[in-house]
Amino acid sequence: MFLFLILGYTKLLIGLGLFDSGNTSTVEIIDLETSSSTCSDLPDFPFFGRDSIFGLNFQDNPMMCGSNDPVNNTDCFYFDNGLWNPSQPLTENRFSSGFSASPYPKVKSKIFVTGGGHNGTLSPISSAELLTDKGWESVASPLPTPLQYHCMVLLNSTTVMAIGGRDNITTANTYLLNTEINEWIEGPPLSQNRYQHSCGRIRKSKESSKFEIIVVGGFNGSDLSSVEIFDAETSAWRAGASLPIPITDAVLVEDPTGGVILVGGRSKISELDPAPLDTLFRLAHAEADHWQEMPQKLKSGRRYHSAFLIPNENVDCSFH
Repeated sequence: MFLFLILGYTKLLIGLGLFDSGNTSTVEIIDLETSSSTCSDLPDFPFFGRDSIFGLNFQDNPMMCGSNDPVNNTDCFYFDNGLWNPSQPLTENRFSSGFSASPYPKVKSKIFVTGGGHNGTLSPISSAELLTDKGWESVASPLPTPLQYHCMVLLNSTTVMAIGGRDNITTANTYLLNTEINEWIEGPPLSQNRYQHSCGRIRKSKESSKFEIIVVGGFNGSDLSSVEIFDAETSAWRAGASLPIPITDAVLVEDPTGGVILVGGRSKISELDPAPLDTLFRLAHAEADHWQEMPQKLKSGRRYHSAFLIPNENVDCSFH
């Protein structure tokens, strides 16, 4: 899962997902600028769910769509004026999809979505859709194979990369879509098969203005701590700084300084099924040698959740 860099936004929305007790509809806000402030929660989302599609709509309102629940998994709601308001639903039932910023510069569009589970089942699909200014629309650029629990990253204004995931087996494959020719091609594979991983863009180094692609954690028979970084200029993957613990089912958020923050998830380091994590781990840039645990915490650990930066004016935070 991935959300593109939004300069100036420092408030993190965390919603839906799985608690110890099951799916949740709660929505909380964390201030990434300081651990000395407390932000008011947003109202509960209209339904319980997880593995949703999320981001900002054309008015920069927070929006979440779909769910693993077959009853609600086309529904979309956006937050405005203190309420979650219904908007046009997805064109197809889906959850655990890959999504990214839109690679269609000639169309007024916001979010591009591919694959996912269908009708609340673990039966992946290959279809794709696009959030346009008219609502969700199907596009004639399906994945070359059905996938779910993959992630996607925008490489440039017309090219997106789908990474890893699962059909009948876990894969290390990557696929590149160039929307100028509307054709998917195979990209360089990861060094490790993985699904339920997270990915995004990260600044190449502390001094650099260039960005690389980072893939974090996931699952391949066990939870993973490994990290891989892709340099589009050389078209090659390399190892990055490993997570301090194995983590899957988390969300990677790009922070306003060019680093990334891994939010929540789970870490199964024993035979016992673990409680969802309440942690935030930050990597400052691609050449950094370790992840730093942030002082901010989720109010409750959660996995399969939504997490993304939202405009500061959407929330109420006070110092303590």
